[in-house]
Amino acid sequence: MRQIKDYPDYLISVEGKVFSLKTMKFLKFKYSNGYQRVELYGVKRKIFLVHRLVAETYLPNPENKPQVNHIDGDKNNNMLCNLEWNTASENNLHAYEIGLMKPTEFQRDFCKNLGKIYGPINSKISAEKNKKIILDTETGVFYEGVKEAADIVGCCRQHLNGMLLGKYKNKTNLKFV
Repeated sequence: MRQIKDYPDYLISVEGKVFSLKTMKFLKFKYSNGYQRVELYGVKRKIFLVHRLVAETYLPNPENKPQVNHIDGDKNNNMLCNLEWNTASENNLHAYEIGLMKPTEFQRDFCKNLGKIYGPINSKISAEKNKKIILDTETGVFYEGVKEAADIVGCCRQHLNGMLLGKYKNKTNLKFV
């Protein structure tokens, strides 16, 4: 367990448990919008989201990203291995990717129109480069390999590849051709 910055009377574990050195007990959590939070007393009294305390205490943030994301989408899983620093857009894309957020009708229509405008990519080019062709079954757009599809869709290449290979539940409209 490590000491919480600016609150020397409190320690936090990699599992997200907060311990008070004054009472010698673990604090009980309260909830705010589904997230676990704790109230700490020091120079000033402040309420903290537990996942943010874990990230600030243990997780390096070299790119200075402002948000902490729960990788598995479970707001109560505050273990260090389930947290990552993200931008707001990365956080939103991740929520769509794992099914926490659903695209609106406008977003679906917009993507369908893009497919009609740009059309499918010539698959002969991709075959020559030994890349697997990926089809968006909803829009009819073809992508030259997992990297291109992941860049367009806005998700991690490895995660998308895992979904397409059946390692993870595929919550996209993409499939190998």
